[in-house]
Amino acid sequence: MDRVTVLRHLRAWADGVDPSTGQVLPSDHPGQRPETLRVIFAAVALLEVAPDTATPGSGRAFAPGPRNAGRPWSKDDDVGLATDFDAG
Repeated sequence: MDRVTVLRHLRAWADGVDPSTGQVLPSDHPGQRPETLRVIFAAVALLEVAPDTATPGSGRAFAPGPRNAGRPWSKDDDVGLATDFDAG
């Protein structure tokens, strides 16, 4: 399954629609649970920003970035960065 198809299915589920039938998902469907929807929206966001080279079978690996990307800096990290910057 290619990335475009995966995104189309995920967006349908995020909209509360069965991607295979086009019918609205019943309220008791697992895809209607808040935790499931959070996962779906996160997956869509990740797939929308990932380069096309990350698609399966492309022969290229997708490097997600530094391990600590997106994490807040500690006070010590902030001070160390400012000190090193001021020192040139």
